[in-house]
Amino acid sequence: MKFAEELPESTWHIDSYQAAQLNQPGFFVLNKISYPFSILLHGSFMAEWPVKSFQELDLNSLKNLKIREPEIIIIGVGSGSDSGSNLPSREFLNFAQGSKIGFEFMGTRQACRAYNLMANEGRNVLAALII
Repeated sequence: MKFAEELPESTWHIDSYQAAQLNQPGFFVLNKISYPFSILLHGSFMAEWPVKSFQELDLNSLKNLKIREPEIIIIGVGSGSDSGSNLPSREFLNFAQGSKIGFEFMGTRQACRAYNLMANEGRNVLAALII
């Protein structure tokens, strides 16, 4: 699936996302360059994210995302058939309630679209995307 939106040059743009399939690894295409790993995006910042599955996501990894002080954090939980049923733990929900930052969990493909739209609107959004 291809995404096409105009964004300022200093902002990362997700051109496409391909989920892993049988013998083929997944990847993201950002600003026309392919990245075969989970990623963090925030304005002009991009980094590899060591989280490889929803099951690896813990409260410490979520707390570390707050350091960049975004207004909202979009977490792409992967693309497996069960990714839509992954819900945050009670511990995380308690943590999020005390935060001024909004958190959204969704499939990675939907998270890519949401990130592009919000970044295009100039919102202070961070995307944490599990491949």
